Amino acid sequence: MLLLIVFFLAWLSFIPQTLQARYLPIVEFYILGLLFISLCKHRFNLRDYFFKKNDIFIWIYFFLMSVGLINATNRNQALGYYVYLVVMGGGIYFLFRNFINSDNIIILSKALVIFACMVGAIGLLEMVTSKNIFHGIIHEYYYKKFILEKRIMSTLENPAILGHYLLTCAPFSYYFYKIEKDRFKKRLYLIYSVIVALALIMTFSRAAIIGGIVILCAYLWMQRKRKVILMIFGALISASFLVLLLPKDCYVIRYRFGIIYILDYIFNSHRTIHYLVSLNMFKEHPFFGIGLLQYRESFSQYASVSLPFIIRVPESSYLMHIAETGIFGFSGFIFMLVWLFNKGRMLIKGGSSSIFLFVFLSFIGFIFNMGTYDALLWHTPFYLFWILAGTISALKDQVCNGYLPRT
Repeated sequence: MLLLIVFFLAWLSFIPQTLQARYLPIVEFYILGLLFISLCKHRFNLRDYFFKKNDIFIWIYFFLMSVGLINATNRNQALGYYVYLVVMGGGIYFLFRNFINSDNIIILSKALVIFACMVGAIGLLEMVTSKNIFHGIIHEYYYKKFILEKRIMSTLENPAILGHYLLTCAPFSYYFYKIEKDRFKKRLYLIYSVIVALALIMTFSRAAIIGGIVILCAYLWMQRKRKVILMIFGALISASFLVLLLPKDCYVIRYRFGIIYILDYIFNSHRTIHYLVSLNMFKEHPFFGIGLLQYRESFSQYASVSLPFIIRVPESSYLMHIAETGIFGFSGFIFMLVWLFNKGRMLIKGGSSSIFLFVFLSFIGFIFNMGTYDALLWHTPFYLFWILAGTISALKDQVCNGYLPRT
């Protein structure tokens, strides 16, 4: 069972989003197969497996998301996504919810760190060669755009997704470096951490890099090193001005991180259009939204400016919920996140050197970053979210039952 889950982690790490979409039915059968095996081990005790009292907010979320079927103009498309959400999201959540414990989380985290290092190394090779290994498979729009901008895609097709993936894995890489006593292994984990960090930076994903800083600040806050946090914020603000002094040859760095360009991007780019479109959709359909996956389809009705179909996205998982499912779906999403966050806080009891703590830090970075693009519409971030959700729920029960991880 453990090996089969490792294969799934490898799939979401190394397979481009285009291929993941093409072979989605196979992945669905794979997850259902894992669920069946897991249920066999639990003697098909459905009540204990799916309907524990602590999981009520998961079911509330799934129920409230069904309102996204009410106003959908393309009902088949909306229903298809809803089934995908419940089957894959719920399947992954309950699989990890009932499988993870304080021992196998160590093995799975190590596997994820190794995969992240390999993905990062492939991305750094891409930076040197200016060619992606999946050229011809990756969507041509993304390939031309990001190769021109010198932003690495590695195996995940899009720098934003790659950055989100590396951000989620980075805390685990640091954890193993921190606790390792053997000198050789410690150096190995240091190399892993450096590769992941360099690849994360070379995505030039502002949200992912800031998400990494959010994780660092959360960790420092827990360590009561709050003066260091103020120093970090001061350094960031200073750096956002200093990069403007770089020569014009450093266009990507200036454009991605210069304070003037960042403000212009927020208030005078296609993101601004998406924010206004989401607001217009919410105003017209405040309770049930416009329907699941209907944002692109309905975009022209609510926008004053036309945009290419491929970038007609909410630019935020939070905006996606409020535009497509209204107050009901958005409330269910927020309640679920708050519930998971509170569960995550319980993991801190494991101690500052606990893998439990670093799972929580990974979750903090994830929910921050998904506020900056449509993360849950991409397969790898979607899978990672439900893996983290199920893992947090499982480990929280471990802490409540007095089982603390080895450090």
